[in-house]
Amino acid sequence: MVLMLLIVILLGCSPEPPVQPVARVSVFPAEGDSLTVFQMDGFNMEDFRKHGLTLRYRWDTESDGIWETPFSFDPRYARHYPGNGIYKVTLEIESIEGLRDTATCSVIVRDIIKDSVITDERDGNRYKVAYIYNFWWMSEELRIGYRLEPSSLPTDNDIPEYYSQTGNESGNNNYTAYYTWNELTYYGRDSINGICPPGWRLPNINDFRWLINHKWLTPDSKQYLGPGGLWGTDIKMTGAFVFTRISWTGQGIWTEWWINPAYKDRILPEYFTAKVNLDYRIKINYTGNRNDLSNYYWWKPEWGVINYDKLALPVRCVKKTL
Repeated sequence: MVLMLLIVILLGCSPEPPVQPVARVSVFPAEGDSLTVFQMDGFNMEDFRKHGLTLRYRWDTESDGIWETPFSFDPRYARHYPGNGIYKVTLEIESIEGLRDTATCSVIVRDIIKDSVITDERDGNRYKVAYIYNFWWMSEELRIGYRLEPSSLPTDNDIPEYYSQTGNESGNNNYTAYYTWNELTYYGRDSINGICPPGWRLPNINDFRWLINHKWLTPDSKQYLGPGGLWGTDIKMTGAFVFTRISWTGQGIWTEWWINPAYKDRILPEYFTAKVNLDYRIKINYTGNRNDLSNYYWWKPEWGVINYDKLALPVRCVKKTL
C-alpha cells in the first residue's frame, strides 16, 4: 500500500513536458528600395506568455544558410539590401530546453535611380528626375508658361503664368517658377494633373506621407533629400512669392509645394502644402480655407488680409509606375 502511494506521488510530480516555441516574423516595410532600413521583428505575445524572456533568436535575412546574427535574446534586427530583388527572411528561435522553430517572410527591394532626365514635349524644357520606389519625382521645380511681372496678377487664359526672380528670356533654365493654385490647376478644370507634363500629375497627400513614414528619414534627412543627397531629389530652400507685398519670403530657409487633396477636378475651398525646413523633414500643412479670413500659418499681419489667389508656390510633379 505504501509502495503504491509512493508511485502515485512520484507520477504526480513528473515535470511538465517542454513547450514547443512557435516562430513568427514580421518586416516593416514589406516593400522598399535600396536605401530603406527594413525593421525585422520576431517577438510575439503568445510565446512571451509561455516562455517569458528565455527565447533566443537568430536571423538569416537572405535565407542562404548564412546567419547574420548568432542566437541572442534580442527579437529584432534591421538592415539595408543592396539592390533589386525579392529577399526571403528566415527567423529561427530556440527555447531554453533547446526546442527550435523557424518562420519566413519576403521583402521586395527596388533600386533608386538618380540623375535621369525627361523632356517636356510642350516647350522642350528638360528636368532631372529620380526614381524612388515605384515613383518618379521631379528633382527640380516645374517651369512652364509665361513669366509675370511681380506687380501683375495672373489671368484665366489657358496659359500657365508664374512669378520668378529671373526668367528664361535669355535661355536660362536655372530659375524657380512660383504658381498660384488656380494657375497650377487651370482654375480648377484639372486639379489632378494640372500643368504637369503629359503623363505626370500633381503630388497628393499620400505621396508625401510615404516619404514621411520612412523612419530612416530622421534625424539626418538632408543626406537623402538635400542637394546631392542619396535620393537624388536635390531639394533647395525656395520659399514663396507673396503678391500682397510684391516680394519673395523664406528663400534659403524653407521650401513649400502645393499638394492636391482632391479626388476629382474642382476648385478647392481648402489648401494643403508640403513644407521642408532646413532640417529637411517633410511636414504636411493644412493651410486654411479660401473662404475663411483667418491667417495663413506663416502669414504676417502687416501683409494684409490673406488671399490664397495671391500666394504663389513652386511645384514638383510625380509619376507612378505600374
